Amino acid sequence: MPGLPVDSPPAVIFTGQTTSGSSGLAIALEDGRAYGLGANPYGGYGVPSVGGGPVGGLSGPQLLPNTWGNASSFGMSFYYALFVVRADGSVMTSGYDGNGELGLGSAVGGSTLGPVASGGQPFPRPVTTPGLSGLTALSASNVHALVIGPGNVVYVWGSGLRGALGDGIDGSSRTAPGMVSVP
Repeated sequence: MPGLPVDSPPAVIFTGQTTSGSSGLAIALEDGRAYGLGANPYGGYGVPSVGGGPVGGLSGPQLLPNTWGNASSFGMSFYYALFVVRADGSVMTSGYDGNGELGLGSAVGGSTLGPVASGGQPFPRPVTTPGLSGLTALSASNVHALVIGPGNVVYVWGSGLRGALGDGIDGSSRTAPGMVSVP
């Protein structure tokens, strides 16, 4: 693929569909480097969004900042948020956060984030919850995300519209990962 190193190792490729209908593409090479191609209006790739424009282009995908870490898999929400599960089992995120779907502990309220938030903390940011580590898989939906932890325990965050968080409460919201209990 144009834009990737010629001697690059095999890649894991993830595509996501955004609400605008524009596809996002994330690529993780076997050595952990991550690339992005597509719409980036809220800084979902953790790089500046100039006028809501895309990352990458006709010459191929753009190398994403090494702050994403050693990427092993991706999740992408419909509202321009990207999640990366790193090889160490941690999760990083950047992008739109209207309902707490980034899992950062508070909802940013849909603000344009970009690579540097107010206060100077760069994006992407780690999704951290005490005792939550060793994550193995991730899925992101419209306005919520789910991860699988050790022992196949599921953690969720974001909007609980139509019971999406599995807590039995329609319309609830979580701004940080919470374990889903199975009756």
